[in-house]
Amino acid sequence: MRILLITSRLARRTVEEGVREAQRDGCREHEVEILTLPVDVISLLDTVTICNVIERVLGSDTLRNYDLIIVPGLVRGSARELEKRFGVKAVKGFIHASMTKNLLCMSSTELLNLSPDLAADYIVSQQAKARLANLELDTVSVCTLSSCICLRNVCITSKPPPIRVVGLLLPELIRRGIDFVEHLECADVVGLAVDDTIDVDDAKKILKRLEIELGKPLAIDCYEVSKLRLLAREVDLIVNIPLQLVEEIREDLKHCAVSIPVLTGASTEDKLRNALTILNRAKEHGFERVVLDLVLNPPLKGFVYSLETYRRASQILPCPLQATVNNVVEYLDADSIGIAALTTCIALECGISLVVVYEGVGRSFNLINEVSKARDLAMLALHRNTMPRDLGIDLFLAKEAHPLDIELTSQNINRVIEVEKRSTTPRPDPMGVFKVRADKYRRVIEVLYMGRKGVVLLRGRDPLALAYEAIDRGYVSTLHHAAYLGHELARAHVAIELGRSYVQDFQLVKRIKCRD
Repeated sequence: MRILLITSRLARRTVEEGVREAQRDGCREHEVEILTLPVDVISLLDTVTICNVIERVLGSDTLRNYDLIIVPGLVRGSARELEKRFGVKAVKGFIHASMTKNLLCMSSTELLNLSPDLAADYIVSQQAKARLANLELDTVSVCTLSSCICLRNVCITSKPPPIRVVGLLLPELIRRGIDFVEHLECADVVGLAVDDTIDVDDAKKILKRLEIELGKPLAIDCYEVSKLRLLAREVDLIVNIPLQLVEEIREDLKHCAVSIPVLTGASTEDKLRNALTILNRAKEHGFERVVLDLVLNPPLKGFVYSLETYRRASQILPCPLQATVNNVVEYLDADSIGIAALTTCIALECGISLVVVYEGVGRSFNLINEVSKARDLAMLALHRNTMPRDLGIDLFLAKEAHPLDIELTSQNINRVIEVEKRSTTPRPDPMGVFKVRADKYRRVIEVLYMGRKGVVLLRGRDPLALAYEAIDRGYVSTLHHAAYLGHELARAHVAIELGRSYVQDFQLVKRIKCRD
């Protein structure tokens, strides 16, 4: 297919490099030509103006030699204007020129299915969601198999795909009074870990709220027999309940599915024999919906051994297998996002159908969302028989797959001033001072003003709105203080987005170096 790529002067070099990268990676299906418009910022143009420029530069007849015209995603207006003017199919590409290679590695069908009105970023993301929805429908259609476990409308297959995520809130997170529902909405099965700090009535209220607001199967992890007896009828799945306890209170658990840990086994063969024994004993007591947890060991403490055990078990055990992601996350001093992504992909390869995620306040904060998105990434990659990258979803937070290099646009800079590091302490403001706090659990920023106009607490989620409010109310009287306040509010906002703690005037993030 012959393609005309429209770009600006500043983006041309990036687009040209993207074309070369696509060719180096073997994406040679398309014949590509680049048309550079005489502007620096393409987003300042609309499609009608682009039509006029193209007609003046190339002429209408030349355009008919192309099969597709692609304009940058940030262009205002609809690319249908080009199609109406020149009689050639026209769509919007990605927002950033750095994605040119990804664009040109799409098939002709995929390119023609892009939108004339919406940037390719949005279309690719929506296509990814649609594919996930179709995969879910395919799963439901095969869920009549005897080896599948159905929890309401969620099917757990004996072998993946799919992988199901059980999200359980730890009591320490609930005690902070956060809106915990949003932390669970991406999981397939939701619930909580019940310990001695949560009584039965509180647990029932939490479960009832989850059922009303999310409408998903419910689960608990509870080792206290008295509480378990009272809560079992409220849920669909009991997580990590030992076989001895299953046998002890089996009449209270008959309507539930249960996941039973296999804790012993000196070797893979021993563990598989023990797993089969547990499965048979559970079925002898009338439990047909059984999931086995072979226990995922922490890194350097048998991690690879446990993976081999899972892989072997998936080939011979006629039931779903479960693994707990926290067994890796909690024992590795590294950000959880990458760990979640890799562990979930490994789980899919090892035949694990159910991953359990406990969410707390430290390493595991926001872990349910991370694992749920990692599951989607792994499922899409498996479905498309490709690597888990460039699929419309990702788990990048600090790094990025396609770095942007946006140059300054002015060609008439008269002077360059090199600014050295200086004290960040603002000059005293006669109107008062501010203390800034970031609440990452409620995702709000609090600004305490203390000064001539009293002591006032401002609270909100938008750092710019908070800065404007403080200025409009006259709490700031110097430009230096306004700059300082804006800087700290921006840092507080970034801290919330990263899930990190924020301390005013102290470093927020650090670069990883071989020697600190």
